[in-house]
Amino acid sequence: MNGDFFMERMDLMTLAYEVSDEIKQSELYSAYILSIKSLEKDSIQPLITAFNIAKNRYNDIMKYGKHHPNFKESSEQLMKAKTALYQTQEYKSYYQAYENLNRILQDATRKITNLLDDCIVSNEQIACQKG
Repeated sequence: MNGDFFMERMDLMTLAYEVSDEIKQSELYSAYILSIKSLEKDSIQPLITAFNIAKNRYNDIMKYGKHHPNFKESSEQLMKAKTALYQTQEYKSYYQAYENLNRILQDATRKITNLLDDCIVSNEQIACQKG
């Protein structure tokens, strides 16, 4: 097989762990972890709790549809709780960090998928066309 290269499954797994470790050492990952910790502050916890309660209540009502007697009230409570939470600086920072990290992860996934598109996978080896 001229122009082919083979990779053992263990080599592929090792490479995947190396990419994972590299991402975990990035500034984007650190910013994401810090943003999650900022959501654990006592000052924002009541807003998160109120949002979760409103979301659960809304989801319970949606099991019966829009004609449930408490649908309008539940929708309004969810909207208010969501707005209150999403307008905080802590949540905005978290969401931005999440989006940035997610973009990197999607890019890495896309590159790996493109790389493996031309590969044949067997029990022990992966054979790919170079170029």
